[in-house]
Amino acid sequence: MTSTSVTNGGTLSASLGVLNMTTGFTGTGTAQTSATGNLLVGAASTVGTLINNGTTGTALTLGTNSVTVSSDYQNASFGTGNSFNSHANVAGSGAINAAGNVAQTLSGAQVTNGGSGTATLTIGNVHVGANTFAFAVDATGSSGPSLRGAIETSVHGGNITDSHLGVTPGNWGPVAPGSASAPINLTYTAATAGALAGLSGQVVHVANNFDNVAGQNLDIVTGGGAAAYNLASGSATPAPVTIANQRVGGTNTQALTVTNTAAAGNLTEVLNASFTGSTGGATTNGGSISGGLGVGGIAGGGSNNAAMSVGVNSTLSGAQTGSVTIAYVSNGTGTSGLGNTTRTPQTFTVSGNVYQAAAGQLNNTVANPNAFNFGTIQVGQTLTSQALSITNSATGATGFVEDLNAAFGASTNTGTGSATITGNGAVSGLLAGATDASAMTVSVHGTTAGTIVGGIGVNFQTAGAVAGVSNGLGTAGVGGANYGVNGAVTTVVTVVNQASPVVQSAVDLGSVRVGGSFTAQGVSVTNMATTAPQAALDASISGSAPVTTNGGTISLLGPGAPANTTALQVNLTGTGTAGHLSGTATVGLVSDAANIGNCAPNCTMTLAPQTVTVSGNVYQAAAGQLNNTV
Repeated sequence: MTSTSVTNGGTLSASLGVLNMTTGFTGTGTAQTSATGNLLVGAASTVGTLINNGTTGTALTLGTNSVTVSSDYQNASFGTGNSFNSHANVAGSGAINAAGNVAQTLSGAQVTNGGSGTATLTIGNVHVGANTFAFAVDATGSSGPSLRGAIETSVHGGNITDSHLGVTPGNWGPVAPGSASAPINLTYTAATAGALAGLSGQVVHVANNFDNVAGQNLDIVTGGGAAAYNLASGSATPAPVTIANQRVGGTNTQALTVTNTAAAGNLTEVLNASFTGSTGGATTNGGSISGGLGVGGIAGGGSNNAAMSVGVNSTLSGAQTGSVTIAYVSNGTGTSGLGNTTRTPQTFTVSGNVYQAAAGQLNNTVANPNAFNFGTIQVGQTLTSQALSITNSATGATGFVEDLNAAFGASTNTGTGSATITGNGAVSGLLAGATDASAMTVSVHGTTAGTIVGGIGVNFQTAGAVAGVSNGLGTAGVGGANYGVNGAVTTVVTVVNQASPVVQSAVDLGSVRVGGSFTAQGVSVTNMATTAPQAALDASISGSAPVTTNGGTISLLGPGAPANTTALQVNLTGTGTAGHLSGTATVGLVSDAANIGNCAPNCTMTLAPQTVTVSGNVYQAAAGQLNNTV
């Protein structure tokens, strides 16, 4: 097919056979080839987008004619890197030109003279190992097509032969006017620390797809005084960490020794470190190490054992475990000047046991769990209460609640009278949740009459052991200094005076003749009044031969009451023989506070018995005898 000059506002497509544009074409449409099609350009032409995807060497035949592109030029056969060919499958000497004012320049942090035909990328200080440097291809200008091209290392002036350099040939674009390509990376690898060897003749050629847009060479050189520096490398010890046993609320921690394991010397960057997180029961102090050489960082071969520490959550009992992560940064401030470089972080486990201290609880009486009311006792009387009921009420994770010890402390008493309050026994190793209701008892001994309000301390102690197995924490008073008093058994006691018995000491039953009988007589018993309050008097009588008694008793004879002369009676037996009879009866005496009340079941107190002498005479009757005989 042949044509006359065409203004192209759409698409001129040659996919089979020959499309012969004898007089050329103009406009901003698309001209393209594909498969075995051939586009023959017979005159200078303009086009918006030129696409040469034909598979034959003459897919786009220019002859001596040029095509000026205003939007984009694509070619499926461009090739990659060193094989890039902007005229692939293009026949003839005609040019493929860019419209407008678009031009190619190079840019980058280390690039100078980027707008010239020969730009320079200068490699300054580097780290030991592979270092990446980047540059970009810029399409300058305000009009014209996007640029496409290739990085070439062995053709068109490209020459990368030094073993330190790594440049991968490849393509770039499209890059529209006023924008830049994605970063194009090259590497410089330093095997050891020290001054960098100079680079000679190392060039990257940057080609593009238009004949009127100049390609560029990028010389790669090392800067004066450039050197390779060791990156800092961090390690914290100990790792993993086991925190020493502690109780709930404890503050045990483990300081970490953070070391810059890189070689010492001025060719090593300093190490910075910081915590970036924790999991589970692990905690940190939030500490960090920062700064360049001489201003906070750790120099090569150096350590810091004060800034960073770890622990476990001590608000809950149990086996606490978790992990912490430390981020490491190689800081070139003061050495390489290369800024901060993230290094491999370190994650490790932190664990520790947290124990709940024992907690003592008194369980006695419903109305007042910390009190005993002993009621009324008598001067000189000693009462021992029922045993205290003590519970280890602490709760927490199974196997991590300590045993309870308990012991009596000092006693106190105030009031109008006085008494001695004593404790007996102790509790040792009481398990969590268990109760001991027998080991500890409280006694009260009345000294003087009056109302006594007193107490005795019960000191609770956490044992530093669980089920008898030591956790190494030792004993500690629960809730106070030394052995803090956490509970007290308070006694409220009314102490009264004893009964004051006066007992008739002797009874004379008089005289009888042999074979006769004495008449029983009563023993006089009085409760002499002393100082109120005073207990009543109980009495009983017993005798031994020849004295007999009626077994009588006296109950609650009040202080100062009239003498009882009838209840306790004595007599004598053995009148078959004349003579004097004598024996004793024993009067048992009990001081009984029941007349005052509030003393049960301890109302009575036995007093010393008293002896009564019982006597009488037995006479032989006269017997007459007549002595005369008949």
